Amino acid sequence: MKFAVCDTCSLIKLRKGRVIDCLGLLFDKVYIPPAVQVECACGTSWQALEQPFFEVRTVHNVLPLGMGKGEREAISLAVELGITTLITDDEKAFRNAVRQGLQPVRVFDLLVYAKQVGAITSVKAVLDAMKQQNEGIRDDLYQQTLKDAGE
Repeated sequence: MKFAVCDTCSLIKLRKGRVIDCLGLLFDKVYIPPAVQVECACGTSWQALEQPFFEVRTVHNVLPLGMGKGEREAISLAVELGITTLITDDEKAFRNAVRQGLQPVRVFDLLVYAKQVGAITSVKAVLDAMKQQNEGIRDDLYQQTLKDAGE
């Protein structure tokens, strides 16, 4: 079985790209801590988080890491559950995750993988949808992701 823990910024990007459901094709379970659930809600109902592959899990020991609450809880939850895959695009969270022995994955790398295994058909369409939803994507990163995806 494949498991992952995801933070807020990554879920928002996937939602903007209209591919949040592909997580259910890539992982048997995606855990999110309560802080991430709250940050995602932001006054709006996120029905996507009600998918059966998502599970909100309480963190019992939040590590004293210098970053936002959602990122702290996500890293702490991954460590607590013994799950090595952390989906994050936050640079500070990425570095802290590596220090904790985790294997962080950025959304754009996840999209390339999703295309390789047939979970999505076009990385370009996803990136364009993100851009339309005002997700700032550097042109060099956009081009590199398309190259990595063979598009």
